[in-house]
This record gives sequence, structure tokens and C-alpha cells, in this order.
Amino acid sequence: MQNNFKYFYIVSKSKKSKDLFIKFNDLIKSNNNWILDENNYEYLFIFGGDGTFLKTVNNYLFDKSKKIICINGGSFGFYSFFSENNIKNIFNEILDNDKYINPLILEIKVNNKKYYAINEIVISSNSAIECDIFLDKNKYQNFKGTGLLLSTPLGSTARTKSLNGSIIFPSINAYQMIEIEPISQKHYFTLRSPIILSENTKTLINLNNFKNNYYLIIDGQEMNYSKKESISISCIRSNIKIFYSYDLKSYLDKIRNKFIYN
Repeated sequence: MQNNFKYFYIVSKSKKSKDLFIKFNDLIKSNNNWILDENNYEYLFIFGGDGTFLKTVNNYLFDKSKKIICINGGSFGFYSFFSENNIKNIFNEILDNDKYINPLILEIKVNNKKYYAINEIVISSNSAIECDIFLDKNKYQNFKGTGLLLSTPLGSTARTKSLNGSIIFPSINAYQMIEIEPISQKHYFTLRSPIILSENTKTLINLNNFKNNYYLIIDGQEMNYSKKESISISCIRSNIKIFYSYDLKSYLDKIRNKFIYN
């Protein structure tokens, strides 16, 4: 007796995503083992780029019952291992449980609320922010500048890279913190380089004197705060299962294709 697999899908508005979904739909309809079920599905197929993926995946970070597969229908696809070039092989690949990961994510605590980021968190303001930074309750440095960014290994190829952060391979259990436009003054002369932190290190950011509101931008979603507060950031393991068939060669190929072009 053959197993049946229940699935659902999300398709971005791009033409590329819609065209890919048509190909996918033809393939899955020819396979009697796959059943469309909007309410009780195990496999979620996301057609789009990394932006579509991030907007969707936050709802599933602690759902053990779902497996997420991203098909690249956008301009950038670090979370995608399927495209128009290999979509015909998708059903041979995604049944292998060893090709799914439970990625590291950032847990952000502020104002008695918790937020989660699979890519990164940015702390910024319309004016310079001033803060004291502690690592596992040990004083690290005073900071004054445009903002701070903390990112996961999966997020290290996104905004982190544009700020000259380090690319952290997905197999490394760590996260990083980057200073954004630091200001050099007598009391705020900072390290001025990215710092790589163990997944077990907790970061505490105590915001000091500032005149304007500050913003938390979590995976592209912006939240506005107006009080001096402490922001606690930890690295935790999510429950979500993401298809991410990592090996060194394929990862380097992706980096070359996206950033080096040779």
C-alpha cells in the first residue's frame, strides 16, 4: 500500500512563480500519492523568492508537523533548492527526511514580548542610538551609531553581507552582530568589525539616551518603540523543517552564482 502525502501551496504574484506553479501542478496531479488539503497538510510548497519565504515561514517556526519547500520564483533564492531547471525531480528529493533542517533562529525579548527572526534583526532610529552591550552579562562595549544588526547563519547572505558582515556556513552554530555606521567619540570608540558569537551566547542591549523613537526590523517587518528598554537576544533551534539540502559544493555554487559570477 502506497503512502499518501497531504500538501498545500503559496504562490507569490510574480509571473515566474505562477509559471512554475503551473508546471508543478501538472506534475503533482499525475502523482496519485499527493492530496491537496488546505487544513491538514504536511508539506507546504512556497513559490517565490526569499522575501515570500520569510513572510510565510514565521507562522510555522514552532510547528513540528510541517515541512517547508521553497521553489525559486523570485530574483534571489538562498532558501530555494528547486527552480525551473530541476522542478521535475522535486518529488524524488523531498521525501528524504535527512534533507530537512531545523534552522537556528533569533529569539528577541523586548517590552515583555517575544519575537523571532530566521534571518536578522536590525535595531535603528531616526537619530543615533546609544546603548550598552553585554554578552552573557559581561560588558562588551558602549555603542553609538545608526544601529545594530544581528543575524543567523541563514541570514548572513542577506542584509548582513551588504554591511560587510561575515558569511557563516549553515553548518556552523553561531550568529553575528554588526555595527551600522558607528560614531567615534571619547566614550563610544567601538570595535568597528563584525563579531561572531556562539549559539549559547546571550546578547543584552540596554538603550540609553535618545530623542526619537527606535525601530526593530525583524526579517523585514518593522516595529516602532518609544521607551528606553532592554533588548535581549538569544539563539535557539526552531522546530520548523525546511528543505535545505546543504553540501559544501552546492553552497559555494550558490554563492558564486549570486555574488561572484565566475
